[in-house]
Amino acid sequence: MSTGHGQQFSRPRQRQDRSVLPQPRRLLDLYRCGRSHRPEWHHPDCAPVGAGDLLRDPRVSVRYPGQVIGTPGGSLAGATFTANEAVGRIGAKGERRTAEILNQLAHAPGGPSILHDLSIPIKGVNANVDHVVVSGRTVTIIDTKVWAGAFYWTLAGRTYRGWKRFATTGKAGVSYPAEKRTLPMARDSYAKYLGTPVADVKISLIVWPSSKTPLNLTLFAGAGNPKTVDGTKLTVGRAGRLYGRRPADANLLSALAKLTK
Repeated sequence: MSTGHGQQFSRPRQRQDRSVLPQPRRLLDLYRCGRSHRPEWHHPDCAPVGAGDLLRDPRVSVRYPGQVIGTPGGSLAGATFTANEAVGRIGAKGERRTAEILNQLAHAPGGPSILHDLSIPIKGVNANVDHVVVSGRTVTIIDTKVWAGAFYWTLAGRTYRGWKRFATTGKAGVSYPAEKRTLPMARDSYAKYLGTPVADVKISLIVWPSSKTPLNLTLFAGAGNPKTVDGTKLTVGRAGRLYGRRPADANLLSALAKLTK
């Protein structure tokens, strides 16, 4: 700045008023105005922008977590079909361990929905389904087992633990846990009940060891049995890869929720 007498003066620097912010134009600014607790963002220019504006903004994709319905291990409480009460408690603990992983998968943004302890829609059948994962229109029926740590293998439809036939003795006599056809039966009945192709209904078996002795299911899993997973090696990430990560189809979820006990 110059005066009439040739003397130069500098313009005084104005101090920026941080309480005054421009109207936000970027998506990041929209988010900050709606969410930040910093006092400088609480300017009147930001007041109209909030979470509702974010939901309406076409550039924002809102991903809600999935639902968890039912109580894991519920049917094993006081069950009469287990060999004894202790066996029932061990089985229920295994189901809760599986549920803990599956529930974390559901709680992720945009995750699938999980149901626990469902009936099989066949008249006269008392067997239950431990868990169901609904990812999009794909339904996965999961059975949880707790077996003694050993090497399991299947040949010609018969399963062996070590070199002996894998059999257990309960109130109903001798049975063969690894050879039960409950999962295939449940798959067919669920496909019919839901009105969906059988190919869209998957089955899986998650096995937990009953002690510190590890399981070896390598030859069991590849012998025509359901997709079999060692529970100690199951993570949330692997569960997502196996069973899906997409939000559940609302119609399928509503129909399956009616089967929870």
